[in-house]
Amino acid sequence: MATIELNKLKETILLSLLGLAPQPYGVAILGEVERLTQRSPNLVVFYSTPEKLERKGMIISWLGTATAERGWQRKKHFSETLYGQKITSSLIQKQI
Repeated sequence: MATIELNKLKETILLSLLGLAPQPYGVAILGEVERLTQRSPNLVVFYSTPEKLERKGMIISWLGTATAERGWQRKKHFSETLYGQKITSSLIQKQI
């Protein structure tokens, strides 16, 4: 597999998806990133990063069901692709 360079936020989001499976969504991922880094990322940068990971084929997204509890807004869920899982596995191996 070719070497992929990811910034720290992208790495942290990929690792967060692993910890929040099976259906992580934006706010939960943000909370996990804050927990792992002990910092609050810039929200504009944070919310654009999953889109970039999706364009690279590392994650997929889908909209959940609208509920009255959320004012009929739908959560955007994320999941790693097989490629994203391989990248995450290599990140974990680097940390060991």
